[in-house]
Amino acid sequence: NAIAFGGNWWEKTHVQTGKAITRTLDLTKPWIGNIDDAAQWEKARKVREALAISIDRAGINKGIFLGQGAAGYTPGWPTSEPGFKESWKYACDVAKAKALLTEAGYANGFKAEWWVGPSGDGVTMGEAIGGSWQTDLKVSVEFDRTVYGVTFRPSIINRSVNKIWWCGTDGINFPPVWPKGFLLSTMSDGGFMCGTENKKFGEIFLQMAGSADQAKLKQLSQDYFDEMRRTHAQVGVVDLPQYPVYNAAKIADWKMLPEGKGVVGGLNSLFTVKVKYTRPGGAGYQPRPTIHNVAH
Repeated sequence: NAIAFGGNWWEKTHVQTGKAITRTLDLTKPWIGNIDDAAQWEKARKVREALAISIDRAGINKGIFLGQGAAGYTPGWPTSEPGFKESWKYACDVAKAKALLTEAGYANGFKAEWWVGPSGDGVTMGEAIGGSWQTDLKVSVEFDRTVYGVTFRPSIINRSVNKIWWCGTDGINFPPVWPKGFLLSTMSDGGFMCGTENKKFGEIFLQMAGSADQAKLKQLSQDYFDEMRRTHAQVGVVDLPQYPVYNAAKIADWKMLPEGKGVVGGLNSLFTVKVKYTRPGGAGYQPRPTIHNVAH
């Protein structure tokens, strides 16, 4: 689960083609920074960091998900994955968050809009986090619970989104060495993305897409998450496991490989299914590693 700070357009030209692009910054939103104004950009960065470090991730995991997940910091590289860096973590520190908001000029808080959707975990977590922001930081959150495809998605495609919202960036369910940065750069211009365009993210994507060197890919992925931690363009909340459910009386074994789209609920790699079956005229079963046995 990743919180995206929408409206942070930090590129002037397309990272691949060099073509000039036009974006409108809504600087009335405290979390949106202007890359051409170092002081203003830093104030917005402090706001994003303050919101990130005021989240009780362990409490949310325990209270909402019964401890089945884990605190999430970098959406796409969970703490359990080898190579995770301690510097990517966000320790819950309300006192520091208050100090950052004061430095940014928001000692008395501000109003924020957050798209959470009409139902589901996003609403529950949003209300929990928003409540703590209100209590601890005087940040008043108005929740947008409109249907995603009808009202909210168009603002993503046309690059007018300027709200806080839930968005899984490059990396959710991906191996760390898969290319990162497409959804947070102009590489995705004209399609779905996550509310920020950062040239460095696009450059990392292009380098990763053009390499097969595993050590280099791992380093580039770490560079990507270093930049994510520096800018706080997105912040993780809780990493939740997804378990596909199948009938053990029918399936002997099913090796799950990494998959790139969480929308399928973890179901993937159908060719690794080993199905139990009975030989004609005999009892028992024999695992078979081909998909054809499912139909059989």
